[in-house]
Amino acid sequence: MQARLNATHTLILITVLCLTLSAHSGDLTINAGLGYDLLSQEYFLDNLVPSGADSVLVEWSLTKDYLDDLKGQLWVKYRPFDDNRMELRAGYDQTAEFLRLRLTGDFSKRWHDRKVQVVGRVEVKDRYRGQTEFGDSYLRASARSKFSAPLGSSTSITMQLKGDGVRFQSVSTYNYNHFRIGGSIGLEKLFGDFSFADFKLTVDQRKVPDSLALDYLSLGAEATCLAFYRLGEIDIWAGLTQKNYNQPEHKDDHHRLVFQADHRIRISDRWFSRQLIETELTLYHPDDPINVSYSQTELALLGGIESGPFSVAWGPVFEILNERDNEYTAGEDYTEPGARVVFDYMAPGRLFVSTESTTGRRNLTAESELQSDFTFERLSLIGDLSFNSALRLSLLFSGVWEWHEQSQENSRLYLVSSNLTYEF
Repeated sequence: MQARLNATHTLILITVLCLTLSAHSGDLTINAGLGYDLLSQEYFLDNLVPSGADSVLVEWSLTKDYLDDLKGQLWVKYRPFDDNRMELRAGYDQTAEFLRLRLTGDFSKRWHDRKVQVVGRVEVKDRYRGQTEFGDSYLRASARSKFSAPLGSSTSITMQLKGDGVRFQSVSTYNYNHFRIGGSIGLEKLFGDFSFADFKLTVDQRKVPDSLALDYLSLGAEATCLAFYRLGEIDIWAGLTQKNYNQPEHKDDHHRLVFQADHRIRISDRWFSRQLIETELTLYHPDDPINVSYSQTELALLGGIESGPFSVAWGPVFEILNERDNEYTAGEDYTEPGARVVFDYMAPGRLFVSTESTTGRRNLTAESELQSDFTFERLSLIGDLSFNSALRLSLLFSGVWEWHEQSQENSRLYLVSSNLTYEF
């Protein structure tokens, strides 16, 4: 209760301060509204239940709601300068059991061709009612700064420093206090047709005060290219990471290579073709006693039509996972053929809808008592509706269904997040 009062008092003080400042200069925006979040999973569980002198195996259908909250929320945004080089935001959410306070500050400044950006975030979450569980209450903070300077007419050097940390009121195996620091240095290149490319080297280090085994050092390299040409565009991202944990026998140490590409070709004024590939190769240290090296690749070949504000595309998709041999595991290799439909509708300032549906079949190389083949449906939806200049509704939905040959192995998972806000 005291934490709720403190958070409320903090938000009131910030609001009063912003109102005072706005009387002299700057731009003040206040958003208030309601939100609803749901994360629910249904699955079957075999359980031995006593029945007379014997025990019988009973199948239970369990539904677990990890998150089911109706919340009230208030956001205050203040820009003290006409050139918008600084923006301050304060947000307060409250449900029947939780409260959350978020403070954000963004600053950017350009001196001739040099630019500095600084971003800071602070979040406090606390359970003030109900039974407390691990991870319910925490303080999280992060900061990031970026500096860029020209090396030529269209090339810039960039340097970035960042850090973040979290402190829980009560820690557990999966909720532990930690902090990370890192940075990057790289080059950015702009082209005359709005194409873009960059390359950077990265370093990140995590420290966990309560467990040295969870500390790690990560080194990496990333490259991005967004290119436009007469018939279409291509978006490419590639990253290589080496992560070393402070654990015996090199447990969890690995190298990871990820490549993603999205290519779109205009066939005519209305018809287009789209090809996507995402592949990942993860190699664990040979001495790792548990983890298994693997490769995973997904391919999609879509054809579509667009007219005015909407577009729809459809086509086959295929995914494959291959694990390296390991004497301690049975293996989880699979192939996954399927079909995908993507629908987008965009009316700027009024309505935006993007939905994707993938239906397919996962075929395991080796079935076992713990895993079997299944048919699946994966559906995602993002929507944003503006009723007028002040009232706005946003929605995020994600659902996964699995149907196995044995119905007791079926499962489903839902995620819903929605917000109805009014801007004063």
